[in-house]
Parts: sequence; structure tokens; C-alpha cells
Amino acid sequence: MLPRLTDLVALLGINLVLCAMLFRLLRTASGAKPWVKWMTAGCFVLLWLPVGAAHLPLVAYVRGVSSDLSLTLVALAGLGLWQGLSGRVLVGDLDKTPLFAVVVAAGVFLYPTALGWGDWDAYRLGWGSYGMLLGLLALVLAFWYQGLRLLPLLVALALLGWVAGIMESGNLWDYLIDPWLVLFASMIASFIKAEFSRNIFTKFAAFVSSPVLAAFKNRMDHRRYNGAALLGLQGLVFKSHGSADAFAFERALNRAYDAARNQLLEKIRERIARAAPLLATAKLADAESTSATRIEPAAL
Repeated sequence: MLPRLTDLVALLGINLVLCAMLFRLLRTASGAKPWVKWMTAGCFVLLWLPVGAAHLPLVAYVRGVSSDLSLTLVALAGLGLWQGLSGRVLVGDLDKTPLFAVVVAAGVFLYPTALGWGDWDAYRLGWGSYGMLLGLLALVLAFWYQGLRLLPLLVALALLGWVAGIMESGNLWDYLIDPWLVLFASMIASFIKAEFSRNIFTKFAAFVSSPVLAAFKNRMDHRRYNGAALLGLQGLVFKSHGSADAFAFERALNRAYDAARNQLLEKIRERIARAAPLLATAKLADAESTSATRIEPAAL
């Protein structure tokens, strides 16, 4: 029995990314040896073999850890794998570097608010917001005007996949980026640091830009956003990540303190009490509408 299309796309994407990672690790500066190509092909087949009592493919267990990957990451992995196997370079660093910069910026914009930082959630834009679609259009046109084709093509691929619904998620963000892609793009920062250390002029440039880079690094620190409130309880309960260090745990405690100081529970109760009559009225109107719909055929 074949899996659903959404499951097949997710499993195929994870398999492709893992094979691309293996190929990247095994190949040398002079290129990929035949045994590297055969080992990569063997890895692709091995990940489809059923294992365990549930007879699920091995890649399905990886999916339980990694979750579904974005079409952008899968396409980049497939592109890199194809370029390595064929020896042909279709996309160079000139296209990739600005793409990774946009990915990191999108991650900084999306994940802190999606994890509860602030009252506004950027993730909800992915449910079909015209503002997000217009922003993507402006970004695509800007890159295309500069002669950069990779980002427009990846955005087009993500939009096509989103419209077709080939992933379990219905949110456009999940087709565009994922935490693994943002993490990979963030590693570019290490290369930037190496470039700043080349000579006295680049070191001076690093000194001048250090406040901006430090602020950027601070915003990317996931520990700053630790601590999530569990709603629906009688008291304030905040959950901290299991791998949190002292700094991250302190941030979670600060969130709990701010919630208590600002009387979070009382404000939630007040807003629910204020909305209760409106909800009751809407429910009554809906019941009356349903009742009228049932009576009309009988009257006829």
C-alpha cells in the first residue's frame, strides 16, 4: 500500500537531504569518487527499507525527529546533489549568499513571534495573507532585477507546492523555510567571521560593524525566547525547554514573573467574560438559523 502524497513528499524530501549531507561529507576537493556515488545511492535505498514492528521505512523514524522539511531545503539539497554527481555548476555562491541572508532574516522575523515573543504571531501570515504574498512578490522582483534567479525559482516552487497542497501543513511558511534551513543559513556567519579576519582592513571593517553583528547574533539566540505559558489552568505555569541552560531558564523565569506582575490570568478572565455574551449570541443566532433551515422544507 502506497503512502499518501503528503507523506511520500515528506519522506522523499528527508531522504534527499540526508543523502546530500552524506555526499557532501564523503566527497573530496578533487570531486566525488565512484564509491562515494555508490554509497550515496545505497543510502537512498537503505532509508526506504521497512524496519520495526510497524514495518515503517527507516526514513519515517527520522521524520519523527526532524519533522517535515521545507520545499526550499529539499530543492537546495537536490540541486547540490545533482551538481555534485554531474560535475556541472548551475548555481554559484553569487546566488546562494543573498538567499541565505534572506533565510536568516526570515527566521529572525518568524520564529521568535511564533514561539510566543510578543502579542503578534508572524506565522499566521502564512495562512494566505495578501500582505505576505505581496512581500514575496516584491522580494522576487528585486532579486530578478539584480539578475539573481535562485530565490525567485525557490519561491515559485514553494507557492506551487502550497497551492497544490503536497505537504501536510497548509501554512506557506512551512513550504518556504524550516528551522534546519535557518540553522544551515546561520552557519554562513562563521564564513563571514573568517573573511573579517583576513587583513588589517577587514579587521577594521569588523570593528566598525561589530555593534550591528552583535545585535544580530543576540536576536538569533534561541535561549532568549525560552519559556511558554500553558493556558487553561488555574495558575501560572510556564514550560521550559529540557535542554535549557542557566541563561535560558532565567528567561523563562522572567516571562513567568512578567505574567504575574501584569496579571495575565486576570486579564484573560476579563476578556473571556467580556466575550462570553457575544459568543452566546452568536451561538443562539447559529442555532436559530439551523432551526429555520430545517423547518423550511417541511413548510413547503
